[in-house]
Amino acid sequence: MRAKRPMTRKTFVSRVLLVIIGIFLVVLGIPMLILPGPGVACIAGGFYCIARGLGLVKAHRRSAETRRAPEGLPGSQDQPPQLL
Repeated sequence: MRAKRPMTRKTFVSRVLLVIIGIFLVVLGIPMLILPGPGVACIAGGFYCIARGLGLVKAHRRSAETRRAPEGLPGSQDQPPQLL
């Protein structure tokens, strides 16, 4: 298990802003369920922002170059797949 790094002021402010934006999106999305607008998408985005701000969701930071295809699938070898 990794040791937790101390939270810097910038990290703290960004997490608080994410939670505030998430709450705003959820509150904004509730009337959009009745009125015309993307209410469900707005609420889902708000919940994602809240979860991200509270540290419940981890960001995937791996780039496409470091990802590998599972063994046995096309592209899993270092050479390009053969076209017929």
